[in-house]
Amino acid sequence: MAQGGSEMSLASSTGSYGIIGSEERYEAEIRKLNYELENYRQTITKLTAKHDNYNQVIHMFDSRLQMLVRHVSKLNQKSQLKEEEVEKLKSQIEYLRSLSSCATVPDSSLYGKVVEHVGEHHLQRHPSMESVASHRSSFSTSSKSSRLDKNGLSKGGKKSSWTANMDNQIRSSFSRAFHKGKKGKNGSVSDVEQSPLHSTALHSIAGSVNQLTEIGTNPLELLQLKKELKSKEEVLTDIRLDALDKAREVDILRETVARLASENKLLKRNLACSKRIDSRASSRQSLSTCHDEEPVYDPLPGGPTGSSSSHMSERSFSSTASSSKRSSNGLSTRVCISLEPSGSLEFTQHQHELTIGSLIQPQSTTSWNDIDLQLITMLKDYLHRIESDTTMGIDCEKAIIGYRVGNDFIRNKSAPDLIIPTQNPSDIITPSTTIRIRLQGVQQDSVDGLIIESLFPKGILKQLIHLLGQSRRLVIHGARGIGKTNLAKTLAKYFSYKLASKSNSIKPESIVDVRYPDDEKDKKFQAVQDNLQSLLKTGTTSIILIDNVSRRCIPYLLKAFKCADNSQDTPYVICTVNGALQRQVEEMQSSYGFRIFQLTNHMDAVKGFMGRYLRRRIAEAELTGQCRCGEQLQAIIDFLGKALIAINSFIEKANAPDETIGPRTFVQCPLSVESSRDWFIRLWNENLVPYMMKAAREGMILGCRGQLKDPTEYIIEHWAWPDNGESSLLNPVKIANVQSGSEFDPMLALERIEENRKLQEHVHVH
Repeated sequence: MAQGGSEMSLASSTGSYGIIGSEERYEAEIRKLNYELENYRQTITKLTAKHDNYNQVIHMFDSRLQMLVRHVSKLNQKSQLKEEEVEKLKSQIEYLRSLSSCATVPDSSLYGKVVEHVGEHHLQRHPSMESVASHRSSFSTSSKSSRLDKNGLSKGGKKSSWTANMDNQIRSSFSRAFHKGKKGKNGSVSDVEQSPLHSTALHSIAGSVNQLTEIGTNPLELLQLKKELKSKEEVLTDIRLDALDKAREVDILRETVARLASENKLLKRNLACSKRIDSRASSRQSLSTCHDEEPVYDPLPGGPTGSSSSHMSERSFSSTASSSKRSSNGLSTRVCISLEPSGSLEFTQHQHELTIGSLIQPQSTTSWNDIDLQLITMLKDYLHRIESDTTMGIDCEKAIIGYRVGNDFIRNKSAPDLIIPTQNPSDIITPSTTIRIRLQGVQQDSVDGLIIESLFPKGILKQLIHLLGQSRRLVIHGARGIGKTNLAKTLAKYFSYKLASKSNSIKPESIVDVRYPDDEKDKKFQAVQDNLQSLLKTGTTSIILIDNVSRRCIPYLLKAFKCADNSQDTPYVICTVNGALQRQVEEMQSSYGFRIFQLTNHMDAVKGFMGRYLRRRIAEAELTGQCRCGEQLQAIIDFLGKALIAINSFIEKANAPDETIGPRTFVQCPLSVESSRDWFIRLWNENLVPYMMKAAREGMILGCRGQLKDPTEYIIEHWAWPDNGESSLLNPVKIANVQSGSEFDPMLALERIEENRKLQEHVHVH
């Protein structure tokens, strides 16, 4: 029995060991599978990171390809210019060859005919001052050579001496054509070569040489004659130099007189305009006119400013409503859009608003659905006034989420029973109230309100939001005045509401503005640098806006990001850059995780921004009763768009695309015909022409060569105002002065390269 019990216990222990072994194997396999799963996850993470890096590399190759395309286009321009110069030189050489071939075949009868022709018809053609000067010099040179070669002359050597003199003349013609710059292109040398006086002089020189040979003058007399000839030539040279100096002084005086005359005309014009403005000052209260001080809507308005502007709009609209009541016996209510991008129906006291129309006093049979349809139609009409072709991607039927009537009643389209059904619109909507519409925003994951505020299409705004949300760092770079700052501020405002919505906060997140001083030696520069580093390290700030970073400040900016912690809780950073080098942009993208977005004047969104902005100003002025000038100003808006394109095309050919100007220059155009004309003339003469001259001069110094054409002719051709002679007040862009006074300076280009290199070394050391 004991043996049987021991066998049973042994079998049970063996079975328990087998169960334990199988469990261990299962656990080992589970651990192995978990380990493999973790490896797969790491592999997926690495592949995702490589995919992002490949996208960055593709962007870098794309940008370099664009740079190579621009470089090839510049080389094509240079090659075309060199071909034109070669053709000009060939034509000059052929012309001089024809002269030499004519000169090597003398004919005494031809000389006689030429002299006779000069004697009979000398009043028909007179040589120029330069032709006479070259004729005298050739005469004196020929006589001197004939006297020096007297001992080698004989009766049988008349033809050879004449040929030698002609060789001297041809050589002097070649030297004048190739060494006196552009004088030969104006025809002065050809006048001398083709002049009958010149051939007559050559014939007389040959005769004088023969006479010297026959007379046999002794060497002492020849030396005396040489001295006298030399002294007379020196006196003649002094006289010529004095004459040239006097001619230059006369040209300078003529230019001064012309400039003073144009300034006098401009002053008279300004005086007449000021007199007209003074005479109209007494009647401004009764006349509906547009003033220069139109409200300019900034994407980030201050609270008090937005409140006062809305109250002013209400007062002006109420006066318009009362006047319309007297004229048509009707009442209307002001309708505006609240531009807060939150997408909620919580209205604050200080907010940015735009008037979009007026609503007629509803009748007792009007329902709230009828009011909704009227507001949708009004929004469509307003968007078509700003952009006639499209609505910039806004679906008006879905864009309106609700509106507030006065201060008490809110109409929520998703919850229509919020307003008591027993109250009709006629009981609530009165002329003294204001209807404030709220569009879709952050809560609906939409950018409808952002579109009307920024005036950029929906596609660009969606792309910017995606780039910033993906990497939390965004760089917007482009030319001056193209709209980078306004776009960055609008984007930062949108993300402040978005972060507040995620954290269930009522107030939007704070936005910290960082701006580097222009001077690196400024005491505030280091303070700004330290402040930025602390903001990036602590992570307490949600959104940082670094505006208007110049090319020289980019190394300092990258140094601040290098010292910061690259954790997942880094703040959202939006940076606007002016004139950045391609290498700097690539470094920000590859080494510091920035996403790059470039604004150019060739983008359709930028081309149409100025027109949309001015039409929005006109709509606000007309709907608030300040003026009625939309139809008259439409031609001026089209003209300003064409003028901006012509100016930027000139700057691109003369310098570089980064030196072009954006639509910000023209958005402050006064909303009246006469004021806008005077404003444009003053802007053209005082700002645009000097800037184009400066850009062309810098381009010449740095080696840019292209066929430049003065855009003033194009501006005068497309002049938008009634031309009563005002277009003649526009100063031209003097391309000849730029090309003659500016030459390629390789030392200056090398100095700029060395300056950038030293700046990089200085930043890395400190």
